[in-house]
Amino acid sequence: MIFPSLVYYYLYKNDLEEGYNYNPFLFYFFVGKKYVVTLKNYFFYMKRISINLYF
Repeated sequence: MIFPSLVYYYLYKNDLEEGYNYNPFLFYFFVGKKYVVTLKNYFFYMKRISINLYF
C-alpha cells in the first residue's frame, strides 16, 4: 500500500501544503490506521460508560 499513498501524495501535494487535507484516500493512507484504532477504543469506552450508567 505504499504505491497508492505516494500517488495520492503527489496528486494532492498542494492541498497538503495549504492545509486542506480532506481527501478520504489520503486521510486513510496517512492518518487512517491510528485514527480508526482510536475511534474503536472511543466507542468501546463509551459503550462501557453507558452500560455502567443504565444497568
